[in-house]
Amino acid sequence: MSPEIPRLLRTGMHGAVATGVMSVVFAVARRRGAMPGKTPPRRIVAAVWPTAPRRSHAALAVALHLGIGVGAAIGYRIMFRGAAGSPISAAARGIAHGLATWAVGYCVVVPATGALSVAPRDRRDRQGMLLLAHAVYGATLGLLEHHVAERAGRR
Repeated sequence: MSPEIPRLLRTGMHGAVATGVMSVVFAVARRRGAMPGKTPPRRIVAAVWPTAPRRSHAALAVALHLGIGVGAAIGYRIMFRGAAGSPISAAARGIAHGLATWAVGYCVVVPATGALSVAPRDRRDRQGMLLLAHAVYGATLGLLEHHVAERAGRR
């Protein structure tokens, strides 16, 4: 087995953790009224799988969101493998990656599903929270990857 496989699996786990942290941002935003209605993953599930039983929408939305978070994290690993620097530069790389993930998702992919309008035409409060949540995702991912690389002595 390639030595890169365990590293990619670890990065995938970091993506799942970062997605969990991002979900906390969503939860706080929803409680404060900044993200009314269904979350974007639920909207995507309803748009893409309209025949799925309603009771399965929540589980499908969680699986979808985790899958995207893991996949984006692996993309981060491929782009920034071996990048050196401080925790601040790792967080900055992560934030840039999180915002790029938001741009691709909410300016191209999600509108293509019909779940939401393209970001500039969507609600500003929702898109603001989504930007913040993706920045938090990226910072978390970048710091986790940096921490593990430092502990392993491989920057």
